[in-house]
Amino acid sequence: GALTVSAPGAVSLTSATNAFGAVTVSTAPSALSLTNTRDILQGNTWTLGNAAVTLDAGTNNITLDRSGNTFGVLSLTGKNATVLESAATTLGATALSGNLTATSTGGISLGATTGVAGNAALNAADLITQANGAKLTVGGDLSPTTTHTAGKLAIDNRGAARNVPRG
Repeated sequence: GALTVSAPGAVSLTSATNAFGAVTVSTAPSALSLTNTRDILQGNTWTLGNAAVTLDAGTNNITLDRSGNTFGVLSLTGKNATVLESAATTLGATALSGNLTATSTGGISLGATTGVAGNAALNAADLITQANGAKLTVGGDLSPTTTHTAGKLAIDNRGAARNVPRG
């Protein structure tokens, strides 16, 4: 069944046998860590401010596609992940065996090692940045898109499994 989170403190439900449906957050926790043997889906918009969110869906999908979402650092493990955030987005340690689509009304920062076996689409209204030492590995196509009007795109691909092709 569905899971409702209502706690002002940190919430950690990380048993490898968890099997819950859509997650509704009624009171924002200070941090949220969930492991699920099924897809991780939203039952409502998650307005978590700066609360760190760690989601592990195993071989399943993570879908955070509600308008108005806000998270702190977002760390993801699963197959495919779709993220929509109505603020700047920071990806923490992320390991996906499929594709990543991240859309932000602010910038997108790769704050830790991000590994995507499939395609990665990063769509931001501001800068797309990569923290010093944060590795980005994409097995398929990398599609960064920003509506920011000044500057340039820089991707440090040292140590990654595949080079970014010149086009």
